[in-house]
Amino acid sequence: MAKLLFGMHMKSRVITALIGIPILGVVIFAGEFWFSGLVILLAGIGAFELGHLSNKIGFRVPASIFLICVIVIVGLSHFITIEQYENYHLLAAIFAFTIIFLTWQFERFKYKTSITDWLISFSISICLGGGLAYAILLRNLDEGIYLTFWLIAVVMVSDTSSFFVGRRFGKHKLAPKVSPMKTIEGAIGGIAGALVASSIMKYIYASLSDFGSDISIFVFGFAGVLVGCIGIIGDLSESKLKRMANVKDSGSMIPGHGGVLDRLDSILFNLPVTYYGFLWVS
Repeated sequence: MAKLLFGMHMKSRVITALIGIPILGVVIFAGEFWFSGLVILLAGIGAFELGHLSNKIGFRVPASIFLICVIVIVGLSHFITIEQYENYHLLAAIFAFTIIFLTWQFERFKYKTSITDWLISFSISICLGGGLAYAILLRNLDEGIYLTFWLIAVVMVSDTSSFFVGRRFGKHKLAPKVSPMKTIEGAIGGIAGALVASSIMKYIYASLSDFGSDISIFVFGFAGVLVGCIGIIGDLSESKLKRMANVKDSGSMIPGHGGVLDRLDSILFNLPVTYYGFLWVS
């Protein structure tokens, strides 16, 4: 029975990947509003999932606060990438955070929740919105299309490697109180997969374009290992939230994968690191 359920689960994952990956690739290649629109859509769904988890944990904060905070932050990141409005970036930032502050004040008095609930909820919202904002900033760099494809490919290979290595060889629990199914062997497999994937991407890019030609294979390898490690931190962070909420998945939006947050956890913290890391290297 367990094997049958696992087989059905894997079938759903594969079908979703076969449909979703080509669509994602086209949107990344198209860039501009198409990519920003997808990020904003995912941010909105993720915000509702955060609101659901928050209520399950016990925070009396409405989902609207998560939605508004996340959408405003991600929308701001799209606005500041538009060159003709570069003189209005500061004004836009002030306007965005004014909206967030007024929303907080209105909802705080309406629901009469504790200041602790609000602070924690805002912190979580800023982590989600701020992380996804860097997806738009990263894609809009001069080499953004290559960086975005590189990061997503490395994260996907890392997650897949971690899953299968952990299932086949996993014996030692990584963080049993946070995520009982994750193992040290799986984590090592995920990091190794990220290292290999990043190194392969280096040679693919070198053969197709000038991107990365002045960046050594050691830098690409180190970046892959870093992505794998940060992905584990993001995964465990989301697992902790789900553990506190006593749920298996953050949602059911993506067949075979759970919710949007379940797919974003490994990449969320990696987005700002990749953005600033590339600026530093270049």
